[in-house]
Amino acid sequence: MPHRLAGGGFNVCRKLSIAFVLFAALATCGCYHVRVIVPQPDPGTEYKKKTVQNLAWGALPKKKDVPTSNCLNSTGLDEVRVSSNLGYSFLTVGTLGFWSPAQIEWRCAKPHEAPSNPIHKKKPVSLTFAAPQADSPRLSGKETIHTIAWGLVAKNAVSKCVDSRSMDEVRVSSNLGYHFLTLATLGFWSPTNVEWTCSRFQQQSGMLNPNSLLQNQAGLESR
Repeated sequence: MPHRLAGGGFNVCRKLSIAFVLFAALATCGCYHVRVIVPQPDPGTEYKKKTVQNLAWGALPKKKDVPTSNCLNSTGLDEVRVSSNLGYSFLTVGTLGFWSPAQIEWRCAKPHEAPSNPIHKKKPVSLTFAAPQADSPRLSGKETIHTIAWGLVAKNAVSKCVDSRSMDEVRVSSNLGYHFLTLATLGFWSPTNVEWTCSRFQQQSGMLNPNSLLQNQAGLESR
């Protein structure tokens, strides 16, 4: 009888160990990504990665923004990618949202000049300067991304930053219900909310009419 009990206990422990190993492998390998990119990606840097820890249902840390220190000489963000896995969702659901980790990667955009219009080039104008419109509203948008089949089916969120071709801010948010859905489907279905704000394109450009220059030069010579 003791031998049977020991054998039964060994079998139970073995099954639990196998289940734990399978779950750990699924939790670490079942990784899915959410990407927010500009309409015409043109990155000027490589990916930079950081793991963020959201604690106390978002109350900690107090500074929730991740500064993009490598975009000092750039106009903004070209792409933001947020990665998670089943283990992160299990941790979030297990702590009822108290602890929610995520991994963030980003690439900076290259500086771009103002988009030119060939129609406007043909129109003669005098010397004009377009001052930056600091008070003009910046374009922004939001979208819910659904990652299906552990990342095999995923849709990128393409921002509407056509003119600036870069983003000033990207916000990726989730909630306990999303993580519970991810955990209940073993990572097969994982929804995420994304929001973005386009960079304000600031320019100071001038277009000069050659006829105006000739007239001004003739007027100076006549004097």
